Amino acid sequence: MKRSASRKGRELFRSYVRDIDEFWPGVQGIQADKVRSMIEQVTGIFGHGVTEVVTQIEGWAEARFGNRPPPVYVSGLGGSGTNWLAAMLGDLDGFAYAGEVYFAPRLLERMRELPVQDRGYVVDCIHLLHAWPRHGNPAGARIINAASRAFEAADQRMWDPDCAIVYLVRDPRDQVLSVTLRKPEYRQRHGAGLSDLEYLASRAGSNRTSFEKFRCFASDFMCRYEELRDESRAVFERLLAQIGADPSPQSVTEALFRHDASKMRSGATPRRGNLDQGGRSRGWRVDATPQQKSILHAELVEVISGLEYDADDCMGARPDFEALPPVREISFPTDHAVGELQVRDLREAEEPWMSRGAAQGGVTIPEGVAVRLRVDRGFDPKNLRGLRLQPGDVQSLCLAGNTRVTDATLRAVAQIPGLRELDLARTRVTAAGLPHLEAMTELWGINLWKTRITAVEAAQLQTMLPLATVVGLPEALDPAAVPVC
Repeated sequence: MKRSASRKGRELFRSYVRDIDEFWPGVQGIQADKVRSMIEQVTGIFGHGVTEVVTQIEGWAEARFGNRPPPVYVSGLGGSGTNWLAAMLGDLDGFAYAGEVYFAPRLLERMRELPVQDRGYVVDCIHLLHAWPRHGNPAGARIINAASRAFEAADQRMWDPDCAIVYLVRDPRDQVLSVTLRKPEYRQRHGAGLSDLEYLASRAGSNRTSFEKFRCFASDFMCRYEELRDESRAVFERLLAQIGADPSPQSVTEALFRHDASKMRSGATPRRGNLDQGGRSRGWRVDATPQQKSILHAELVEVISGLEYDADDCMGARPDFEALPPVREISFPTDHAVGELQVRDLREAEEPWMSRGAAQGGVTIPEGVAVRLRVDRGFDPKNLRGLRLQPGDVQSLCLAGNTRVTDATLRAVAQIPGLRELDLARTRVTAAGLPHLEAMTELWGINLWKTRITAVEAAQLQTMLPLATVVGLPEALDPAAVPVC
C-alpha cells in the first residue's frame, strides 16, 4: 500500500490555499473568506507564515496517510443543533472540532482525477487547517466536521469512504422557525423583497426540498435534537458506540457538562435574539402565529410525517361536534392500504393526532375518537374510489403533497360522508374539480395552499359551502388562516 500522497495530491492542496478565490468564485466567496480566516488565525497565534502553515499541515497529513482516524460529519439542516453536537464531540479526548467545513465544487471536480487515498489526503489537509486554530495540535485527532445538509455530507463518502456520518434531526417546524427568526443575515441573503410570510414559506420549502434528498441518505447514526437535549448522556453514549469511539468516561462527563443544553446559545451570540437560547425554546406551538402555523404545516406535512413527528395542534382551532363519535368498526379494503390512519381523542383538549397504522381491513375505533385518513404520495388516491364508509367514520382527510391528486380525485372524496376537514395543499386540483365538493355541507375547513385555485375561485367555493373556512390562499394569508390537518 502506498504510504505517501502523490505529487498531484500535494499540489492540489497547495493550489487550494494559494488560489482560494478561484475555487470559491462569486457569491461562494464567503467560504474563501473562511479559509483565509483560518490561515490568519494560525499565523497570528503560532507565528507561522503561510508557507510554514502549508508545510506543517502536509507533514501531519503525511504522517497520518493510510492510517488516518476516520472523520465524523455531523449533518443536519440549519437550526437543528449540529454545531452544538459537533462541539460536544470535539471536546472529547482524541477528537478535534473543525467547525463547518465545506468543499468547493471545483475542488471536488479536480479530486475526481486522484486515487481514493489522495482524495482522503486532500480532505484531511483541509480538515486539519480548520481544526488547527481551535485545537492547537490536531495531528493525532479524529476530525469533527459540522457540515450541514445531509446530501452534501453523504457525498463525502466518495472522497472519504471510511468517514462516519451522524444526522441530527429536529421538529421541522421548530427548525424552520429557528433559522427564519434567529438569523437576520439569512433574511438578507434568501428573503430580499419577500414579505414575512412569503419568506417563512420559502424557508419551509427549502427544508422540504432537502428532506427529499435526505430520503436517499444513509447515516451511521441518526438522533433527534429533542432527545439529545433531554437525554444527553444516553443518546451521546449510543452515538459514540455507533461511530466506534471509546473516549474516557471522564472526557464524556466533561464534554456533556460544558455543552449542557441549559448553556446552549444557538447562533453563538446573544445579540442575535435567537429562538433557541438555553436549548429550551418555547417552540412553534407557542411562538408561531396562526398564519405561520398554517404555512409551516402545509409546506412541511410530508417532512413532519417522514421524520415521525406528530402533527399535534397544527390545525389550530378544532371543529365543534354536536356529539362525540361513537364506537365504530371502519371497513377498508383487505388487500391494500388506502393510506395511514391517525386518531385523536376529542375529549382531551390537547390530544395530538397519533398514528393508528395502515388504513386496511377492519379497524375498531373507540368512542369519542376522531379519525384522520392521510393519503400522502406513497399511496394512490385512486384507492379512495369505492370506499364503503359510513357517516361519522372519518372526520378528516389529508391529501397534502400528493401530486397524484387531481380534479377526478374530488369525485371520490365527495362520496365520504360526514367529512369535516379536507387538506388539498400542494395537490393538482383546479377550480374545475370544486363542484364535486358542493354537496359536502358538513365541511368545516378546506386547505388550498399552493393549489391552482385562485382567490376568486375559492370565494365561489365559500359561497357553495358557507359553513367552511377556506384557508391557505397566497392572496389571503390573514390571521384567520389556519391549517386543516
